[in-house]
Amino acid sequence: NMDLILNILKYRHYGFIYINPRLDNNQRVGYYGSDYFTQGTYNEDDQRRAYYYGVVFGGLSMKVVFLGGGQWGLFPLKMLLQKEHVTGIVASVKDPLIVREGLKNRIPTCKIVDRHEPQFEAFLRACSPDIIIVAGFPFILPPKILDIPIKGIINLHGSLLPAYRGPQPLEWQIINGEKIAGVTVHFIDEDIDSGDILMQAEVPILETDTLKTMALKLGNKGWRLLKDTLARFKKGPVQGIPQKHHLSSYYGKITEADRKIDWTSGRMAIFNLVRALPPYAPAFSDLENVRCHIYRLRSVTSKPSGMPGQILCQPSVSHPMIICTSDGDVAVFKYTLSGRNGRKLSRETANDMLSPGSFFS
Repeated sequence: NMDLILNILKYRHYGFIYINPRLDNNQRVGYYGSDYFTQGTYNEDDQRRAYYYGVVFGGLSMKVVFLGGGQWGLFPLKMLLQKEHVTGIVASVKDPLIVREGLKNRIPTCKIVDRHEPQFEAFLRACSPDIIIVAGFPFILPPKILDIPIKGIINLHGSLLPAYRGPQPLEWQIINGEKIAGVTVHFIDEDIDSGDILMQAEVPILETDTLKTMALKLGNKGWRLLKDTLARFKKGPVQGIPQKHHLSSYYGKITEADRKIDWTSGRMAIFNLVRALPPYAPAFSDLENVRCHIYRLRSVTSKPSGMPGQILCQPSVSHPMIICTSDGDVAVFKYTLSGRNGRKLSRETANDMLSPGSFFS
């Protein structure tokens, strides 16, 4: 039965084994881990069965450290906490979602302000991970971090790499009117989103989709890819496929200038911009000293009824605000107005300013 014990120890990094003799030729072998208990029957005449129960059901786990941020990182973290042996979590001090999840599950959690903090590297080395998983982490990893995990560092990226490298790939894919988005699991190297690809999957972007619905679809698809990738790592060394770097594209963080609506760009371009942005940083347009944040609109005509940016119909309880673009008109169903000081204006004050014939800049 020592072979079985060694096989379990070979793949486990925590917990302890116990042996309880019952018969001369039959022993019961059990294993206590940090989150579950496995046991198997060892018999000299049936070593395969003992190995199956003792190792396959509990012996092939890896020590995982998670580096993440935002909603993109929260979902895979929750799934990893259920399915894998997470020994540490790293997040930005500005990211309460990831930090809260780590503390709630009593997982050692490191909060950092900058990627060069000494405690960042020290924490990772103390966790002694087999593999590091990254999803939505706001920092580029320093080169000295890359060799810490035995099996490497893998990232969950919201595009079909090598296209749309960068920190906000999903938003840019919607803004650019792509019909197909995707998700990629890849190795992390010293460049940005350029490591060898492990798995990929396409996800269609429907006209009814928003950033929220697409993030949910890509998150679910991404977790399935991540789960399958981890299963491959548990079986042995894993090789990725080099990216076709000559086909790569990079998009940076969305700026305030990117969020400003250009009414000459056309109905679909404006529609895509509005649905691609989160409610805390929406698309906007200015009217004199007033800023209008727009959260939801749709096309209503295919021919313009005025000049781009012109208000054609004042909003009321019975109908939405209508604004002209270069190739048709759009109806705005959800918006807020605020002054230059950032304070929201009352609906009565706002509607008085949105008179027909006024122009958004």
